[in-house]
This record gives sequence, C-alpha cells and structure tokens, in this order.
Amino acid sequence: MAAAQLARAEGRGEEAFAMVQRIFEAQERSDWVPSWLRFDAFEAVILVSAPERIRSLLAVLDDASHLRTSVLAQRARFRARLPEHDAEAEFETAERLFRELKAPFYLAATQLEHAEYLLVQDRAEEAAPLLADARETFERLRAKPWLDRLDAAATVQAAEEPATAAG
Repeated sequence: MAAAQLARAEGRGEEAFAMVQRIFEAQERSDWVPSWLRFDAFEAVILVSAPERIRSLLAVLDDASHLRTSVLAQRARFRARLPEHDAEAEFETAERLFRELKAPFYLAATQLEHAEYLLVQDRAEEAAPLLADARETFERLRAKPWLDRLDAAATVQAAEEPATAAG
C-alpha cells in the first residue's frame, strides 16, 4: 500500500490503481476492507479519470456484507463522479456521513471534491464556503498536498468570479 500511495502522490495514477486493485483482490478473502484503503483506491482512480474503474471499485463496496457508515460515505464519494448519479446529492450524503463519523480529513476531502464539481459547473459562489471549510481542516491537519489541490481550485474560483459578476 505504501508503494501505491507513493505512486499516487507522484501522479502515477495507472500504477497506483494497479497496486490498489491487487490489494483489493487480496482482501476479497475477507469481508473487511479498511476505510483508508478505499480512500486511496478512490484517489488513484481519480488520477486516471476512468468511470469504469470507479464502477469496479463501487462493486467491491456494494459487495461488502456489512455496509457501515464509513463505507456508505465512501460509496457516495465514488458515485458523485458517475453521470448516472446525482453528484450533488451524493456529495451531500458523503459530507453528512463523514460529519456524523467525526472524520474531519475525509469530510474536507469531500468538500473539496464537491467544490471542484461546482466550479466546473460555473458555480463559484456556492463552492466558496466548501473551499473555506476544507482549507481550515487541511491547514489544521497540515495536509500539504491537499492544500496544494485546494489552492488550484481556489485559482479556478478566482478566475470564475469576474465572469460571474459580469454575467
């Protein structure tokens, strides 16, 4: 898993995803998959932007014999990326569940993803509070890679604001 995390951090999404898939295959003998593994798998899939791979990871989550709240929250994060699901409803579900679990990092990551989605939809004003909440958490946790990603989203937000004000 450490090698997969390094590959993901270095932007080698295909390699990270392949490693995570091997780990999931090994976990098939167990009905327990740690939440951090699901999170890392999702992050690897995001790097390669492949909906079919998201669906394959969802199948692993859907096959879980006991869908705990953390699994339901991660599943909502996955589903938000698929066109056949209502992205906003899925993000809101994941945020609510991570808030209930008192899982600040996962909540902030989901808020950032939700904000990124809104920014693509030219809805910078709605993204602003999500970005602010995520930034507060990432700063407190000193999550540098996530702060970098948040800064990139904030740059998009700043570029959208004049267009929104003019429009």
